[in-house]
Amino acid sequence: MILTYTNRKGVQHYLRAVKAKAGGDRFYFSSKAEGPFLDRIPEGYEIHESPNGRVSVRRKRKSLITDEELKTVDDGLKRFTSLQPYQYRIDHDRNAITAFLLDADLGQIASKIHPDLAEDHEYLSELAARLGTCTAMMRFCLTDKEKRTFHTERFCFVGGIDDWIPVGQGGPLLFLVGKFVKHLGKESFYELD
Repeated sequence: MILTYTNRKGVQHYLRAVKAKAGGDRFYFSSKAEGPFLDRIPEGYEIHESPNGRVSVRRKRKSLITDEELKTVDDGLKRFTSLQPYQYRIDHDRNAITAFLLDADLGQIASKIHPDLAEDHEYLSELAARLGTCTAMMRFCLTDKEKRTFHTERFCFVGGIDDWIPVGQGGPLLFLVGKFVKHLGKESFYELD
């Protein structure tokens, strides 16, 4: 049986392998239904879907981030922002939790173009969430794994920088989430430093 994975955009991907220059195998997902295919994930690997729906095979990693910390950020986005769940995504790597925002909400755009389109707001918003792209905006980086303290960074879009910049002082994740996520999706985000 061929191993397939359907991403959030509804595109089916097929697991494949090719010989790497170093002699081993390189594993990847392809949306093209052209074989040969694999029927299982190789030992030590896992499937990962990025916030933008890109499907990949990566080596299993031990993350320092706990499920409770991921939940803290998700709960904070629900509690302290006016964002709808379809307007953001959360991802994490070894030592950071990143909040991504949907680049465009078709429902909001359509209702501004013509009032009659407002009734399609929910459908268009769900469509944008499924097919749209997201941009990394804020992240919480683990600074002390024993004390479980973090520091906050926001992405800077000023020409010549285009990188993460630190925001405020470090501290417990719950405190930082309460202090900073309220700025996501607002002009005040660009004033954080």
